Amino acid sequence: MATVFLKQYGERRTGTNVLRALTAANFQDVVVLMHILGDKHSPPVPLDDFWRDAQQAANPAFEFVSRATFAVPALTTSADDRRQIAEVRRCAAAVAEAFTSGSFGWIISIRNPYTWAISLARFLGWANRRTWSNDSIDDLRAACRRFNENYKAWFALVEAHPARAVIVRHEDLVHDQERAIEPIEHLLGCKRRGAFRPVDRVVDPAIWDHEAMPMAQLPYDRDYYAGTAILGNLGPAHRDAITDSIDWPRLAPLGYAPAAA
Repeated sequence: MATVFLKQYGERRTGTNVLRALTAANFQDVVVLMHILGDKHSPPVPLDDFWRDAQQAANPAFEFVSRATFAVPALTTSADDRRQIAEVRRCAAAVAEAFTSGSFGWIISIRNPYTWAISLARFLGWANRRTWSNDSIDDLRAACRRFNENYKAWFALVEAHPARAVIVRHEDLVHDQERAIEPIEHLLGCKRRGAFRPVDRVVDPAIWDHEAMPMAQLPYDRDYYAGTAILGNLGPAHRDAITDSIDWPRLAPLGYAPAAA
């Protein structure tokens, strides 16, 4: 079986590392790309254009993968990093072959915007378990705008490639891991390794890409990520900022809706 490459997208704190760990544990000959072909938290780059332009290069595969990987600056991606360049060179031929042969798809993580915002706020130091800083409203609104822009672009990928892209809700990952990854099984003929293997430890997000280095692991705190009572940690001003800033009609097909006043 040819290797299937799945390009991963999703906002921070939407379960991207859990989904990647589950995919690696349960499917054979499948590689999830976090930073190769662009950062997983950034809008997609024009891969078709980059592939066409790369045909003029001496090494089209490397030119294609390198340009797509470093086209959009990211916190963890640097075209000056020799290890990253080496990783691009190592995987370029296989990634380009998958892209041109149809063994290439997308997996996209998403999460209820309210619980996503709270998790992001804790992650970035805007809030702790009980209180938010008073000057975090503008940052929150800006993050919501990025959320809208990113998911508009990622949903467009799904609409353009319905047979090669899936969206996985974070809530489904928390409550039923096996059922949540079932759509991946039908994506480009991905084959299970055997009996389902749940994840109780997740891939360390500091690793630059899926197979560049041995994968470190972090404990998976299911209760923290489930966030069943998390909305109680939102003050009225922050809750209203999320309600007013998120593009709810776009998210409605996934079952997300603004909270009642």
